[in-house]
Amino acid sequence: MNSKQALLFLVTILLGTVSCSGPESHASSNEVDRLKFELEKVRSEQNALRAEISNIRDILSRLPSKAAPIVAANFKPDGSEKNDPFKGSADAEILLMAFSDYQCKPCRDFVEQTLPKLMVDFIEPGKVKYVLRDYPLPSNSHALRAAALAHCAGEQGHYWQMHDALIKNSEAVDKGNWSSLYRAAPDLDSDKLERCSASSRYEDEINKDIQAAKELGAKGAPGFFIGKRQSGGSFRGVFVRGAQPFAVFASQIEHLQQNGNSNL
Repeated sequence: MNSKQALLFLVTILLGTVSCSGPESHASSNEVDRLKFELEKVRSEQNALRAEISNIRDILSRLPSKAAPIVAANFKPDGSEKNDPFKGSADAEILLMAFSDYQCKPCRDFVEQTLPKLMVDFIEPGKVKYVLRDYPLPSNSHALRAAALAHCAGEQGHYWQMHDALIKNSEAVDKGNWSSLYRAAPDLDSDKLERCSASSRYEDEINKDIQAAKELGAKGAPGFFIGKRQSGGSFRGVFVRGAQPFAVFASQIEHLQQNGNSNL
């Protein structure tokens, strides 16, 4: 029992004595007032302490996360990625290859918060080729179907339209409400989408993506390989785990541009 708790206990006992004992055992009026004052003071200090703790927790919650888990990695194209959608220049010296899951909130956060900045600074100017590959997690019951749905939309020339619809309509994806997603992409033939995504047409391709992610160091989704093209056609760089802030990606890309080696 600390000193404040002891004081509260003492005050409680004394006040109880005042109310239950005979007149001869009553504390003086001044003593009771003093004890009441001390009790209110302790309560006030406790409230101030609680407010301070709450403020500290709020500050901590706003601090940047710990350093991004980054490991050195090399990627040698083997054809498994040739059909994967990409943005930017096909011949860019720097490759940013993302492995993602449509039911993964950090994956959605990356697309909505970080990717737009990367598009402006690196991808649209042709400095970086952004390739999107699939890493549906077994724990997410609709992630595999969602990945297939995006590829099926790609057959109709609208991969990125369906990709954006899957990101924006996260509740529909989480519930497996595919009909609402068809309505979100009105340019597409919904009957073809239904037949294609319900089949196993893209299962092998998605499994190749998963295998490539694991070989590069993925422990979950999202994961990102950032590498620079080498003379033999392979890429040397790093694998970044998690939806890290823009600064983490920018730092790695800029270091590769300047030095050709990973920034570890």
